[in-house]
Amino acid sequence: MNTPYASSQADTTAILHALEAMFRADEVIEIRSFTKGRKRTDAGYFDGGHRQALAEHAARLNADGAAVYVTLNAIDPQLLSRYANRIERGAAATTTDAQVIRRRWLLLDFDPTRPTDTSATDAQLEAAKTVARTCYQSLRADGWPDPLTAESGNGFHLLYPLDLPNDTESRELVKGVLVALSVRFDTDQVKVDQSVFNASRITKLYGTVATKGDNTPLAPWRLSRLVLTPKRGAVVTVDQLRACLPGPTVNPDALSAGYQRGIGRASAFDLGDFLERMGIATEQDIHEGSERFKLAHCPFNPAHGKGEAAIFRKASGALGFKCQHNSCADKSWADVRALIDGPRELRQGTQVDFSGVMMQEQGGATESALSDDGRKLRGALAAIPVNAKSGKHSASNLIGMALRHSLSGIDEGEGAALCGEWDRLHGGASLAVFQKSNPDYSATQPLTIASVFDLAKTHGWKDQQVAQDHSVDAHRNAPKPNPAMLYGLVGDVGLAAAATTEANRYAAAAAHIALLSAGVGRNVFLPVGNVKHHARIFMLHVGRSGRGRKGEATALTKRIRGAIEKQHNEDSGDLADPLCGQMHDGGLSTREGLALLIHDGYKAGKEDVLAIEDKRLWVIESEFANVLHQAKRDGNTLSAALRDSWDGVSIRPATKTSRLWASHPHISLTGNITPSELLGLMESRELSNGFANRFLIFWAERERSEPFPLPTPRAVVTDLAERTKAAIRFATEGYPESKDSRPMELSADAKEEYARLYRGELSRPADGEKVAALIERRAPMLLRLAMLFALTDHTLTIEVQHIHAALAWVRFHRDSVRFIFNDAAGELAARESSAGAARILNYLQQNGQTSRAELSKKCFSGHLSAKLIDDALDSLLMNAPPSIEVLEGEKDEKSGKRTKFYHCCETGETGAVAHSARNLADARSCETGEPGEIGIAAKNPIPPVSPSSQGCQSGGKLAGRPSSPSSHRAIEIPVDLVETEI
Repeated sequence: MNTPYASSQADTTAILHALEAMFRADEVIEIRSFTKGRKRTDAGYFDGGHRQALAEHAARLNADGAAVYVTLNAIDPQLLSRYANRIERGAAATTTDAQVIRRRWLLLDFDPTRPTDTSATDAQLEAAKTVARTCYQSLRADGWPDPLTAESGNGFHLLYPLDLPNDTESRELVKGVLVALSVRFDTDQVKVDQSVFNASRITKLYGTVATKGDNTPLAPWRLSRLVLTPKRGAVVTVDQLRACLPGPTVNPDALSAGYQRGIGRASAFDLGDFLERMGIATEQDIHEGSERFKLAHCPFNPAHGKGEAAIFRKASGALGFKCQHNSCADKSWADVRALIDGPRELRQGTQVDFSGVMMQEQGGATESALSDDGRKLRGALAAIPVNAKSGKHSASNLIGMALRHSLSGIDEGEGAALCGEWDRLHGGASLAVFQKSNPDYSATQPLTIASVFDLAKTHGWKDQQVAQDHSVDAHRNAPKPNPAMLYGLVGDVGLAAAATTEANRYAAAAAHIALLSAGVGRNVFLPVGNVKHHARIFMLHVGRSGRGRKGEATALTKRIRGAIEKQHNEDSGDLADPLCGQMHDGGLSTREGLALLIHDGYKAGKEDVLAIEDKRLWVIESEFANVLHQAKRDGNTLSAALRDSWDGVSIRPATKTSRLWASHPHISLTGNITPSELLGLMESRELSNGFANRFLIFWAERERSEPFPLPTPRAVVTDLAERTKAAIRFATEGYPESKDSRPMELSADAKEEYARLYRGELSRPADGEKVAALIERRAPMLLRLAMLFALTDHTLTIEVQHIHAALAWVRFHRDSVRFIFNDAAGELAARESSAGAARILNYLQQNGQTSRAELSKKCFSGHLSAKLIDDALDSLLMNAPPSIEVLEGEKDEKSGKRTKFYHCCETGETGAVAHSARNLADARSCETGEPGEIGIAAKNPIPPVSPSSQGCQSGGKLAGRPSSPSSHRAIEIPVDLVETEI
């Protein structure tokens, strides 16, 4: 074995443990090994009485550098007679699919993308684990039993129990499930292996060392091992497997398999692209008049090495496949294609059958899978011919871009289905455009569904109501959280809490976020402009009384905190020095009461009470309605104190007689409230003064019924406590003696992703005024959450995965606020206002300045009410930066009034607003300066040069000044990073 570095060794105890977990006591098992550099397979069969011998043989083969595998499913026991309880060097025969008597396992192999013949790096292994965790959480939510979980050495395995016959139907079902899960969970870094569907599939023998490539520090050999071995009981049912298969609304990525990039029609197959997707190295030559692509190994069996398998392309273009091994004699090109791209029915391009989405059942009033907007769009699309054009856009481009744009409000699956149907009926190419379009496209002329309707009208379509009943359907689904929210330590706490109780896993995770938020302190910070952001989070859990399980959501985190503090007190002997900071589990009533918990010292009679140096505090307000009640009392300043706490501003006395101060507070808060209390007590001033939007509001209720809940096992609590303690110790290094001494930063990729989000959905109000006010602080919330996720990974650098986990929380916050504060009618009104705004913006961009009367007449053909037009104009004017501006024309001699015109503020790709001068009398134009660093813009504008300046400022540029190319540089003011003082 040629290895320049020390490596792990096989562990026979771990091997025996794996065999016990995977196989029945009386089952025959085949062990198979492949030694690097030798075209030879060693194999043997072992019965239940010789498991120890199997483990010892495996360890010996592994020590010689061989990769060791075992069959996964139950095999014919007569095979023991081939090589009975021994190893045959250069085995002539191994187990085939036909010799499997029952399928026992579904293997999900999460394999990180990396160069061939190399082991995975630590980062690649962690990426595989993250994707596997997301898949596990999703399937668990679908009712699947817990799988065996294992580290394969270079990836991550989930083995789900099955009990299926070994027949063609089961083979195709398993193959389809692997394809579907690959579509759902594949990332650029990690792929679900779709080739492991065959019944005689072998898998890593856990407890042996993965020996791919050479053993190096960057990509080391690792011991494979079982991580979790739940007792085998329930199996994944056939119905659950079939539920995984794509339904009528097909994932757009699956629809694109039969298309070349940028072309909507089914086209000539791109073999080069296919070979790239397959990921197996090739050598090309000519063989008997055909192009031959010799594969580094067979796609069906990696043991079939270089030169033994190849793909052929004849002069006619026909494709073929051949592997020299008997076990692959029945494999054809169609099998290779299905292995990589999935079953034929999933890659038919324009031939995909959308009838389940598009067609209504016969007879009477029936439900449809399409939304109201979708049904309206379907009627409009039917009127648009393939050769239609709108300005510079072809019909295909306009339809694909419009249905993908986020302002259109069309579900992505529904949009793909509509594009696919239009392509099929008219011979268009809109689906390909749809798939490559940016949903947050924000250049000068974004195309939305209003553009589709306008084009359809030019071809005779008339806007008719989709139903005779004009009432609003009041039924809505509660917001659905994304499993990506359950990141790392936080996610493990949520899953542990929900495993044995009725606690909602996302609510339990939110409680732990609040604990960590308080615990990490304010020595770590993220500089954003002139502001230092600390990871302070206020969580507000909303759920109906008795169903929200709000008390259970914090219970496990309290146990974890108790375990940490108990061990810390025993180690330090200081009860007054909590490692996690203080916890206040009780009512809040006044500013002074809050300040007293982390005060700077005060006099009690003649005695001085010493200051509390550690300002970390986790407040649990189980009756958050109490806080809102207190805010209603005259003179009560508790809500102002909480706003200051979120900002990190010193809590100062509200009166001259009070001498209670609390400087440099670091407070997080967990609040619980019912929706009726929240709606009844939240007044407009809480919305307008920024109190409510400092809370990450989320909806959560119990996910299952558990009549006999059990406590989380002590070993699990201990493990979570150790991980929590380690994260807090990492973050609080030097605190409280030092503050703001450890800056965090975003990686280059994280900066790029955050910039895209900040200029897109984080800054786009599209849900009505009330919802927009409540989610105004999405951007800083996202950054603070990303800070916490990075700190739990023991790093000061925020990576893309931290941004994405935080984004999932922010999106759930947005969906929850919509659900709680808008009824169905309110959501409809907000959607209509957003659609109207998009249509106005599009019209102004194409036609220039326009009066309100012209907008009503020409843009909406008189079919939109004055109120909705005003709402749409208001939303465009109130965007930050504004999307339009109001200009005043010449005074009318008869009426003495000036006509107002609306003009579009053109937005470039970077998000900056570029205005062209308009020579109108008394025109007051806004100028928005060039964007600064990624992040939250400073709130305080630079004052105008003189009191007579009438321009409005935004982003730090002076309005009304003549400018030259050199004057477009941002004004530089030397300012040190300071804590925000509101």
